[in-house]
Amino acid sequence: MSYLKGMTLFGLLLALTIVPAIAQDYRGNIYVNVTTEDGNPIEGATVMAIGKAGSRTAETGASGSVRFSRLEPGYYTLEVSMDGFNTAVYEQVELNTGTSVEMDITMVKTQVVERVVVTSRTPVLDKRKTGTSTVVSPREIEQIPSARDPWAILSTIPGLQVDRINVGGNQSGQQSAWAAKGDNGDNATWLLDGVEFTDLAASGGSSTYFDFNSFQEVGFSTGGGGLEQTSPGQQLSFVTKSGSNRHAGSIGLLLADEDFQADKPTYSQPDGSAFASQRIVEVFEKVFDIGGPLAQDKAWYWVGFSQNDINLAVPAGGGAEQADVTKLRNTTVKVNGTVQGKTSWKGLYTRGDKIKIGRNASISRPPATTWNQSGPTPIYTADVSHFFTPNIEIQFQASHVGGGFALAPQGFDNASQIRWDNNFVWQDTFIDYLTERPTDQYAIRGNWFTETGNMNHEFRFGFKLKQGEVQSFSRYGSDDVVAVEWASEAWLYRGNSAKAEMDYTTLWFGDTMIWSNWTFNAGLTWQQQSGKQLGSTSVANGICPACLPDLTYTGLDPNFEYDDILWRAGATYTLDTARRQLIRFSTGRYVDGLGSGDVSFNHPMGTAEIDYPWNDANGDMLVQIGELDLMTVLFAGNIDPNNPTGTSPVDFIDTNLSAPTVDEYLLGYEIEIAKDFTLGVNLTSRTREDDLWAPWVDLNTVPGTFSAGDSTSAISIVPSSAWTAQAAPSTSTVACFSGGDCHLPGVGFMDSGTAYYIGDAAIIAGTVDTARRSILTNRPGYTEDFQSLELTATKRLSNRWMMRGFFSFQDWTKDIAPSAIQNPSNNVGDTTLSGSDVIAGGATSSGAFGDVFVGTSSWQYNINGMYELPKNFRISANLN
Repeated sequence: MSYLKGMTLFGLLLALTIVPAIAQDYRGNIYVNVTTEDGNPIEGATVMAIGKAGSRTAETGASGSVRFSRLEPGYYTLEVSMDGFNTAVYEQVELNTGTSVEMDITMVKTQVVERVVVTSRTPVLDKRKTGTSTVVSPREIEQIPSARDPWAILSTIPGLQVDRINVGGNQSGQQSAWAAKGDNGDNATWLLDGVEFTDLAASGGSSTYFDFNSFQEVGFSTGGGGLEQTSPGQQLSFVTKSGSNRHAGSIGLLLADEDFQADKPTYSQPDGSAFASQRIVEVFEKVFDIGGPLAQDKAWYWVGFSQNDINLAVPAGGGAEQADVTKLRNTTVKVNGTVQGKTSWKGLYTRGDKIKIGRNASISRPPATTWNQSGPTPIYTADVSHFFTPNIEIQFQASHVGGGFALAPQGFDNASQIRWDNNFVWQDTFIDYLTERPTDQYAIRGNWFTETGNMNHEFRFGFKLKQGEVQSFSRYGSDDVVAVEWASEAWLYRGNSAKAEMDYTTLWFGDTMIWSNWTFNAGLTWQQQSGKQLGSTSVANGICPACLPDLTYTGLDPNFEYDDILWRAGATYTLDTARRQLIRFSTGRYVDGLGSGDVSFNHPMGTAEIDYPWNDANGDMLVQIGELDLMTVLFAGNIDPNNPTGTSPVDFIDTNLSAPTVDEYLLGYEIEIAKDFTLGVNLTSRTREDDLWAPWVDLNTVPGTFSAGDSTSAISIVPSSAWTAQAAPSTSTVACFSGGDCHLPGVGFMDSGTAYYIGDAAIIAGTVDTARRSILTNRPGYTEDFQSLELTATKRLSNRWMMRGFFSFQDWTKDIAPSAIQNPSNNVGDTTLSGSDVIAGGATSSGAFGDVFVGTSSWQYNINGMYELPKNFRISANLN
């Protein structure tokens, strides 16, 4: 969809603000019901909600109710006054991220008006909530022992499985891989004060790192997401601190020294050589913040700075060590204010920078091949909210996320080629990588409260435009060559310069209806996702420019878009008038987000590769043109060796491509068994369909007149029978340790059965296709099913102690019809057996743990808590 159309819709929406609503937000709501001692509603009572950043005032209607929407999380004082009644003051009303609090206040008639102050008991149960979510409070952030890292918190959230344990900060500065309720982590959504900063290139990843000290709260939504949440992954919402009417600040130091840890163990590898484990040299975090009023009761500021130095020693082979140094530096500035209690505004700037020396150091990556990383991510946002009437509020938000970073190998200036030696160790230098990933967002949100008879309505709507670009550059040494000694091959490259644009348009409308003990939620969301390949230029290969010449590309519209209508529906029933037991049900449909990898799947300016046999005749361990057998192409990727100057994409994107869908059903029960102490049971069922895959194409079915952007409806894929007929079973192994899985050339790690691989040339359906062309399409006959049972316990801090824990059971399997299989090899992490487990992880990207898989655990638990001792001492624990 063009942005002209998008702005037209935007204008229409602005014109229709007589029917506003509210979208999912990090802010919360307080609902107040004011009655007499005999239970009759009081009309005309004045209710004031007083927070650290100002106050709001409202007057009760005929039902005796008022509401304060879109309040910043924190503690509030409610003051209710009415002629002929004592003034009721309820202090310490706690409002968490994305939650709703309902307070019932009884007024006492009197001849002499007095001010009655009550330390309130904030309800723990939220009858407007239909999904599964967890809020990590400021006390838990500060007082529960955990690495000061958002990914470390993930393992404390029901239903999440993480690929690593962060001990003492040794993994801070690296993003974990995780699985969450039938999602492999690629569909996670990251929000900072309501601004999305999800990385468009690293699906589900964060585009920045964090100042842990800047968080007021962190909210995690794992199911039953609001109308604005369209993807099926977890939503992580970070809320930054704000200033108040009192100038206040803090400074803090956190030190984890090598002397604080146990003696480092040394292990032996299968070949008998020594292997030293990773250890902490020093983790030293410095934090500072200050906030206060710019104008009393009108405007406030908050400024924070942190620097976390993480120095590790990692294995270098033979028992030796090498340095892995990370510096996380963050600056945050926030200003906010209010105008006459009807308009609130906010401006936020944050800059997160990760500087790393020796990234991915390991026994197979000596210092010259490790990366030095740099690249700040600034985030700017401004939003304004205004109450047009006491029941109608509109918010406008604009933001910019300037993502991007660079990975520079330490040996780049001293080596022209990358070498992969006979011991499978990378030598001399590595891939030089630079990426730019800016995103702009504009959103309008609102709410409208009204009553029809005995039913209260909260209508919701919103409109959001998001546009992002991703451009990446890569070099493989100055020659763009990898000399593969162990295979006697030379891999020649033309570096990546692909650039893509993604556009997202989302429109939603819904209603929350409260009638007696029932709360109903219903709504629809329309979303359109599309993208374009933009033009760029790449330089020729350094030793064989005729093989991979200079290339200029003007761009292409892949001629597909995701166009989806999603639903949400749910109900909550309160079992007693004290609202201490709730039963919840919800259902909804979600779709995968469109990433730059989808749009750029066949981008001709992506990395192009041709592999040739190589004979190192002079023994200098460098590839020269005369040492190559240019008549034999072992492999070609993203290039046609017979037409190396062509700019038409080699691979294909299905012009009927649709977004993978997830249908979800949730059933839950909660009971408050004691003051501030709840137990819960949640059942989740999810079904995933229309997954994406990229099978090889039968070139005989490609029309001879086909050109980029044409319909792909006539193109067929190679069936499994043709694959196995032309492929060769693999019998050789590489690096196969005793008792472990074997790594097979062109196959990967085997689980069971016969492994098939395509040899020197892909001979498919009678056509030699060294480029091994594939098509990005929906996978027919493939579905995933997820079921889970969660038992939760939450104790809010009172009577000197707090606790949060869960125990969960889950089952995540896949059904695979024959049409969903091309290569029948039953690989670890990609089994072809129907009914087998779905697993996530095992990635080999820059920050991942290779061959560490998550998602298959049938059960997991976490419990953490804190007890306050006399003299302001505390004892706390965290157990996974």
